[in-house]
Amino acid sequence: MKRKSMIVAVLMASMLLGACGKQAETNGEKDPVVTEAPTEEATLEAEEPAGNDTKTEESAEVTKGATDNSAATGKTNNTDSSVKPESTDIKEEKSVETESQEKATLEVDVSNYLSDYKSLKSLLNMESTTSWQFGTSDSYVSNNFYLEWDKDIYSMRNDGNPSVKVYGISIGDGLEQAGKTLTANGWKDCETEGGGFFITIIGGNKYCLEFGIDGNGNVSNWYLNNWPEGDIIDYYDSLEQ
Repeated sequence: MKRKSMIVAVLMASMLLGACGKQAETNGEKDPVVTEAPTEEATLEAEEPAGNDTKTEESAEVTKGATDNSAATGKTNNTDSSVKPESTDIKEEKSVETESQEKATLEVDVSNYLSDYKSLKSLLNMESTTSWQFGTSDSYVSNNFYLEWDKDIYSMRNDGNPSVKVYGISIGDGLEQAGKTLTANGWKDCETEGGGFFITIIGGNKYCLEFGIDGNGNVSNWYLNNWPEGDIIDYYDSLEQ
């Protein structure tokens, strides 16, 4: 009887031990894995690469857009401010100014315009001035060269413009040489007192030319017209014969 009781006790103990082992295994399988929550600093560090990637993508898109725009327009972006295109208005002003200066300094020989005298107005860029011959409004000046006309008659005088010549004679040239040049071109020296008075007939029209001279016998000014009158008319008789 005692032996049977011991056997029962051992069996009970074995059963208890077996039950405890299974409970332990069950608990081991069901224990949840506890993970540590990420800190805010770690979260920010993890998000930063994504932000950088977005910025890089945006930069790439902007660069691509600029490149595409350059390809479409044929122009490249140039941030160099040292070279700036000149204003169109400034270019036009300079062009007009240069043209006016060229006209003002243009050398002209009036012997080529004895019948086309009105073209001298634009050729020399002449401006209106007070009438000094006929009392008309067609009176012009350019750097001391004067031109005035009334219908088909005109007068011109040069008070010191070296760019305006007559038969190649300039202000400052010697009167003696000027006389030789004129007579070689068909003009007649009237041999008046003091000299310097010449006449001619060209194409049936009468012209007279008078030089003013300085103390050295050089041309200081001259006067020319196509309407001679008075006593000098008699000088033309020899030219018409």
